[in-house]
Amino acid sequence: MAVRNFFLFSIYKAKRILILSLVLIVLTWGATLAGKREVGQKLRLSQANQQKHGAASLSRFYFSLTCLPQEAMFIDESEPVAFAQQERGEIKKEGLQGEEVGRAKIGSGPDDIGVITPSEANPEGPMSFVVSPTGEIYVLDQINSRIQVFKKGKRTRTIPIPAETFRDLELMPDGRIALMDNLVKEEVCIIGQKGQVEEKIPLKRIEIPEPGAITGIYCRSEGPWPGLWAEVENGFILIADLNGKPNSEMKSLPGLLIFSGKRFLRIEIAGEKQVKVYRSEEDFKTWNSYEISFGLPLGIIYGPWEDNSGNIYLAANTFDEKNEANEMVILGPGGKERSRIKLAPSSGLHEVLKPVCVTTDGAIYQLAIEVENNSVVIRKYRGV
Repeated sequence: MAVRNFFLFSIYKAKRILILSLVLIVLTWGATLAGKREVGQKLRLSQANQQKHGAASLSRFYFSLTCLPQEAMFIDESEPVAFAQQERGEIKKEGLQGEEVGRAKIGSGPDDIGVITPSEANPEGPMSFVVSPTGEIYVLDQINSRIQVFKKGKRTRTIPIPAETFRDLELMPDGRIALMDNLVKEEVCIIGQKGQVEEKIPLKRIEIPEPGAITGIYCRSEGPWPGLWAEVENGFILIADLNGKPNSEMKSLPGLLIFSGKRFLRIEIAGEKQVKVYRSEEDFKTWNSYEISFGLPLGIIYGPWEDNSGNIYLAANTFDEKNEANEMVILGPGGKERSRIKLAPSSGLHEVLKPVCVTTDGAIYQLAIEVENNSVVIRKYRGV
């Protein structure tokens, strides 16, 4: 009996040790998860602080690196890639001289644009805007489930949209509008000028396993690869033809197609205060490299763009503990820096995916939220 009791006690003791060990493992795992959660919260807080220090005024571009798979590229890597020396010269610096081309009150009225500023959730403004060839400004007022169209400083019409979850828009050559929802429904919706849904294009596919990684949609009607493209990590992936029909085969490009479709552009973070812009020649194989330096650490970047004259545009928010700057840098066709323009800051932490754009003729447009004036303002700048 004594042996049996000892045996049972030993089993009990072993079970107790096992249970305690499991508890310790669970506690350790929980502490690890809590640590990761804390790190994630700090990261989100850091991103929010970046937006607070001016990123919301240009708030979309997360550091974009060149990492498309090799098999997706059209470039023949067996040929040497040539890099040209950057020309340097006197830089023209411009002050805040933007022309106000649109202003709307924050709200839900017929002429308003929606902005939400919750006490605990993520503040949100109009996610994107685009300028048509005729000068109409299409603002994605997803908070009010609509697009507000402005011309010559006034709202000219309103286009209803079928959801509140769209994050980007683009104009198609026939006047229809492409709307991107890469987080909820994971699709691009093509609508007519009266808001009727005409096509739905799924975004989740083999070449885009995570639609949340898409940073924008772009339509290119010229050059060898016309169609509607999704920007993913500094590259283009074809999602539809110019009629809005989903593509049947994968096409990926190792850079962003310029408006004319004749070159690629891509960028790379070269340091805390440096960005490298890469531009291909028209053979799409030879690349030129240009470095842009800033006086403050980089926050969020937008672009690049190239106008029809060959000028390159890159916008950046930079800041440290004491100072902040929002700049548009313009390089000439040979890579020489031509000018830097100060852009207006927004106020608050409102998320805006695309608050700045450049048109084919080199006009720079910026959307800024002015909470103190209860307004959303669009300004136009000229840098060359």
